[in-house]
Amino acid sequence: MDTPRMQAGDRPGHPLYIATIGPIRLAGTVMGVIGLEPSSGTAGARDLADACGWPAWAFGGPSVLTLNDDWIAIFDGTERALRAIVRMNADDEVGLVLFEATATIEIGPTVWDALEQADRVLLCGVVEGGPATANLTAATAAGELHAIVADVHIAHRTSPNTAERAQA
Repeated sequence: MDTPRMQAGDRPGHPLYIATIGPIRLAGTVMGVIGLEPSSGTAGARDLADACGWPAWAFGGPSVLTLNDDWIAIFDGTERALRAIVRMNADDEVGLVLFEATATIEIGPTVWDALEQADRVLLCGVVEGGPATANLTAATAAGELHAIVADVHIAHRTSPNTAERAQA
């Protein structure tokens, strides 16, 4: 599967988000987490729930995270940087873009290793100030935290999850 390409205007009028990436420990395993903050329009918890279909998530609580392979976080393998967060439609075309990098968002070695090993990343929002534990707790308390587990696509390397989907 090639890296999905986004053109200006692929999603006119849909709100965009600011993305911050870090590590999170869930069930004893470190994985990458991308926290989203609104940056335009109607971006926010309601958008993530209604337009994106992300369920509410109680950080630190008994809720179960939902795996959704339609959502893909795209990374540049050479720069080790986040490039975009997209949802693919039934025709395996980009249907929705939540985030497109306008500058390099570098990823530390702990998170990069977790991304490469798991081929999955936790996407969550609305998280003001990035996905630190205190911010996730505050977003949960405010009833604004929604999350899914998405596939990872690293340019120049296709994850096993993406490769299986492309062959189906």
